[in-house]
Amino acid sequence: MKVFRKMRQNLFSKGQSYVYMKYAVGEVVLLVAGILIALWINSSYDAHVEKRVEKSILNKLLIDVESDYEQLNELELFYEGHLAYLNNVKTAFLKDQNDSIEYFLTNGYSGAGLQDVNPRKTTFDEMINSGKLYNLSNGSLTNLCIDYYEMFENNTYSVRQNRIEYRRVLYGPQMSDFWLLYLEIRELKEANTNSSKLVKTFLANKDSDAFKTLKQTTYWGVILIEINIKRLIDIKTKNRELYNMLSSQL
Repeated sequence: MKVFRKMRQNLFSKGQSYVYMKYAVGEVVLLVAGILIALWINSSYDAHVEKRVEKSILNKLLIDVESDYEQLNELELFYEGHLAYLNNVKTAFLKDQNDSIEYFLTNGYSGAGLQDVNPRKTTFDEMINSGKLYNLSNGSLTNLCIDYYEMFENNTYSVRQNRIEYRRVLYGPQMSDFWLLYLEIRELKEANTNSSKLVKTFLANKDSDAFKTLKQTTYWGVILIEINIKRLIDIKTKNRELYNMLSSQL
């Protein structure tokens, strides 16, 4: 600064105003250029920091998504096994196979098991609360994340509604005779006593409300499990789409 000040004083004292103006303009340009370079460096550093933060968050989200996939696979296997069981019960009812029906009832028939899917949402919720979800460098990734977790929410709502309706029928007053039989079978099993006579008595009256409702809920259970498997497959497809996009971003 001392050098520049002396140069300005010399030029001004010698009356070289034109040269002085050129120098002044050059000094301003130099100053502006320095400011712009400093801003660019600062901006580049901020962008680098933001990129590192985003990468860290996306890496955690990737782990959550992979954990979801494992849970979805386990639940799908459960449903497939459960569907096979209910289809066997359904066939026994359709073909009026008393021996098979007796076997299923004796071994603890309990209808369709409808389970929730609980995704790992810690990272996603953090992204929403911090606003980072809507500031991702890839807008398509933001939309895909939203679609993915909305599928879980819709699935959970549907499963819970179906479970309420299904249990309302399965555990309704018209099924009281069946559940009384169910408890008696359990007590006889614990006492190592054969329950065949009780079950045969129940099956002898196929016009009873309990028997007809049991048959109805078996058919209904098959449909509900098939719907749940279809939804799980759709979520798994979206899961892999999100996983692949996250991997490409990292």
